[in-house]
This record gives sequence, C-alpha cells and structure tokens, in this order.
Amino acid sequence: MTTSISSAVREQLELIHSDQLKRNELISVERLQELYRVFRNRFGPPKLAAMDGEELLNAMHAHGNHESLVYWLEFKNDNEFPSPDFGSIAGGSAHKFGLFRRKDTEQWVTGSGIKEKVLSIPDAIAIARKHRDQFVAGAQILEEFTANTDDASYLKLQSDLKPSITFGGDLACREHRRSWAAWDRALSLARAYIPAHLPNDSTPFRSAVISLCAGSVGATRADD
Repeated sequence: MTTSISSAVREQLELIHSDQLKRNELISVERLQELYRVFRNRFGPPKLAAMDGEELLNAMHAHGNHESLVYWLEFKNDNEFPSPDFGSIAGGSAHKFGLFRRKDTEQWVTGSGIKEKVLSIPDAIAIARKHRDQFVAGAQILEEFTANTDDASYLKLQSDLKPSITFGGDLACREHRRSWAAWDRALSLARAYIPAHLPNDSTPFRSAVISLCAGSVGATRADD
C-alpha cells in the first residue's frame, strides 16, 4: 500500500522549505556528505567492529571523553560535526544509554535512576560489546533497505530492526518499539513528498518533513 500526503501537511512543508531557503538553513549535499564521512570514519560499523575491551567501552560510552560516541551524539556541536543538525537526544539522564561512568566515583553503572547497578569493568565491556553488535547489525539492515518502497516494506523493516532497537535502558527500549509504528508511517508519508519537492538533500528539512508527518499520524503504538 502506498500512502499519499495530505494537502494540509504538504502546505506546511512547502512553507518550511521556502522559509529555510530564505534563511540559508538548508545544508548542501556536499556538506552533508562531508559530515557523514567524518562520522563514519570515527564510529562507522568497521571502526566499532575493530574495537574491543576498554577501548570499545570508552569509545562508545565515556561521556567525559569528547571523542566518544555518546558525547558526539548528545553534545558535539562545532564545525567538525554539528550534531543538532541531525536531530537531538539531549535531556534526561545518562541512564538512557543503558551504561555510563559516574563522574564522582568513576564507576560504570547500568539500570535506572531508582534501581542502579554498579558494574565491574569486564561486565561494562560486555554491555558495550552488545551495543556495538546491535549497531552493526542495525546498520547492515538499513544499508540493504530500499527507501523508495511501500508501507509493507517499512513494517518489515520494523520487524527486522527490533533485535537491534535495544540500545539503552529497558524503558528506552520499550519506548523505541512503541513509537516505531508511528515513525514508519511518518517515513512513508515523508517519502511521498521528499523526492519530488526537495532540491537539496537537507537533513533539517527531512527532519521537519518526518516530524510533521508523524504529527499527522498520531501516537500509534506498536506491539511490545
């Protein structure tokens, strides 16, 4: 089944697009490709797959290390990599990552704010390996996915990605699964608009497209 975008959403998107063009806020394809390359060179599947032990643990989860994956995703915002241009995961506590090192004690912990568990370094490394393996598996699934497809294919993508959507704490994992149905519907709607109306491969505009489409879909819940 193919989904058509509503006229109301289309008008909103055209206004956003026009406004961003006037403000010179659309990122060029060349700049996007440069940023993708920078990120892949640091955290792409081959790089993560080649790491192990404390090197992997720190590369993925050491917030105090400005070269870590979690820092780049949440706080990195400079000319080298302006992460807010790709969305934001700011806010909440570090428990959302499922694993982090406390500044005061230097201990690695997991769990939630009300039920925290201190980990040995080997146990922390084991969790980091699991997260790395999930990222690599998820990246492979997305690499093989054809974006210009129908809704049934997005539902299959949801099913295929479920084993990989477990990065972070248990609550975060459940929320990821619950929101996926709304997001894959939003992506289907966005797919109908982006190819024909987006002259530049602009991530901020794509985010606006998807957010508006998601709002028009509503809070659909996927099965746990």
